[in-house]
Amino acid sequence: MFLSLGSCLGVYESAAEVGEGELRGLPRDLPRSQSMAAMPRLRHYVIRAWQLAGLSVAIGFAGQPLGAQVPTAGEPRNFDARPGRTARMLAQPVAEGNAALQAFAAGRPDLAVSVDDTFGTTSKLYDRLGYLTGPDPREPRVVALDFITTNSAVLGLDQADLAEYEVSDLVVNQATGSTHLYLRQTFQSIPLYNGLLQVNVNREGRIMSVNNAWVRGLAAGRERRERGGQRGPVS
Repeated sequence: MFLSLGSCLGVYESAAEVGEGELRGLPRDLPRSQSMAAMPRLRHYVIRAWQLAGLSVAIGFAGQPLGAQVPTAGEPRNFDARPGRTARMLAQPVAEGNAALQAFAAGRPDLAVSVDDTFGTTSKLYDRLGYLTGPDPREPRVVALDFITTNSAVLGLDQADLAEYEVSDLVVNQATGSTHLYLRQTFQSIPLYNGLLQVNVNREGRIMSVNNAWVRGLAAGRERRERGGQRGPVS
């Protein structure tokens, strides 16, 4: 049951009458000292009335669905309910991966993978409870580049895709000692829009995660187009 706004205003009006000596339940000829003594008690009732009104309104809104979808029984807690955005990392993350990705996932039960639906590349790669690699004493940049070169197939990339890129940024977190390397994919020396590959290395040289937005097969596609364009003269 909701507390009506009219009843709240009625209580408020009774509080206003106190200032004029019209306190309900008290004689009008009471000494001012006794009337003022009753003020804190009535003020308490007024505050409680407004609190009840606010609580009833909040309960009413809480009972209304806001359109958000919630996971049903048996679904993981971290659930992406957006239409068409089912996260592949939640269940059987490597079920649709390539052979190199499945081999990399072997022995890593907590590996999380997200696959780009457009290009078929691995867009996210990390371990929920650990790291992708062990400690490495080399420079973080060297560690990151070596991981990308060695595991290009795991990321769904060709070796030819690694022929053209530029280091767009190298960020060192002074608080944690981690290093974040950003590689921008290029094609014929032209930077690819949003084509970033990020490798995160902790202070011990462990690969924490990889975020990949590169496009696979740019160089191979150019070669196919060039071969297809080599035609004989038109008679």
